[in-house]
Amino acid sequence: MLFFLMTPKNTNFGIFQTLISLLMKRYSFVKPAAILIIHSLVLLNTTLGQEPRKFRINILSGYALPQGQLASKHFDNGGYAVYGAGSALEGIWKFHPHLSAGVSFSVSKFPFDENTYAQNLVDSDPFMDNLYMKSDAYKVLTYTGAIYYTGSICNKVRLTGNVGGGIVWAQTPDQLFSATYFGGIKRTYKITPAYCSKPVITTGLSCKYRVFEQVDISLFANYYLANLGFSFLTSSDSYTRWLTFSYINTGLGIGFVF
Repeated sequence: MLFFLMTPKNTNFGIFQTLISLLMKRYSFVKPAAILIIHSLVLLNTTLGQEPRKFRINILSGYALPQGQLASKHFDNGGYAVYGAGSALEGIWKFHPHLSAGVSFSVSKFPFDENTYAQNLVDSDPFMDNLYMKSDAYKVLTYTGAIYYTGSICNKVRLTGNVGGGIVWAQTPDQLFSATYFGGIKRTYKITPAYCSKPVITTGLSCKYRVFEQVDISLFANYYLANLGFSFLTSSDSYTRWLTFSYINTGLGIGFVF
């Protein structure tokens, strides 16, 4: 009887309950040990139930929107990037009711505006009649850490801001050109990708809606900024092209809290 009075409601101790009860009836010395075990299990169950969930994994996916020089169509120093796709994976640890620390890995791709660049290249060369161009996309990876601040708007809606930094790795497009010059002269050439890794700073904002106790969905926007230098080789020389990578990744996310 004592056993059943001490066991909390809605537990999964049914089988264990029955076994201990039978042993207590048959062997009197089991009773003190059983009481001690039950006390320990009740305390552990209560502690785990009250323990706040401190770990979170966010999966984010959406658009990658180039900004500034990266998106510029200026022939001399523009990046000619257009909007593409971006995704990220975040791992976050909550160490304060409003503050958390986390790490993030993101992947972004920005297609190259082939038509605009080809037309600008033809316009800049008085001897070029036309140009066919094929280009891959910019590829960008980031490895960052950040501090997150979270505030509640209402019972199920929270707003989170973050600021941090880390390392960015970027690759320029692989490009093939086929040009026709005055007099019907044709020339084909290729620009192979260049790579660069530099520090990056990042900041972001997300609005989360709790769907279940351990699952929420969110709208997010993360901003990245880095100054990258890409080295290229020509038949007779080499040069470095500096390009400011600033872009926003925005879209939907799903979060799992542990």
